[in-house]
Amino acid sequence: MKKTAVFLLVLANAVFFLAAHGLEVQVEIKSPLVLSRSVYEGGIALAFASVVVFGPDGQEFQNGRTDRQGRFVFYADRPGQWTIVVDDEMGHRREVEVRVFETDEKQAVALDPVTGAKIPAWFRMLFGVFLILLLSALLFLWKKNRETRLH
Repeated sequence: MKKTAVFLLVLANAVFFLAAHGLEVQVEIKSPLVLSRSVYEGGIALAFASVVVFGPDGQEFQNGRTDRQGRFVFYADRPGQWTIVVDDEMGHRREVEVRVFETDEKQAVALDPVTGAKIPAWFRMLFGVFLILLLSALLFLWKKNRETRLH
């Protein structure tokens, strides 16, 4: 009985971890600045999240936090591929690579994110159904265990 309850709790934690909502980092350039805006899936701003920017040489260039709207700005002082790492320090982390080209007006192109793929809607719905079934099973086990103790 206890092993079943422990197994269900471990399974619930694993599925919950896998189904955590996604994180999106949008990048644009306003010469000479690179602007990023980080939001959770659904558009909720990632306020005061940790940000680390790595230069084309792979060395840490700048670090800080997003503002209340999830925005972070840095000055790309040379062309190349830059990496922006955004972390809310609660399990959501995203890396985005940005290529800055040297032209009269600098241009940035956000490349495909390295980590943190979005979770499809069908999986989120399936997770919701699973969570309801899991809670029902735990309630049933608790009730059955309680009745056994009373008799």
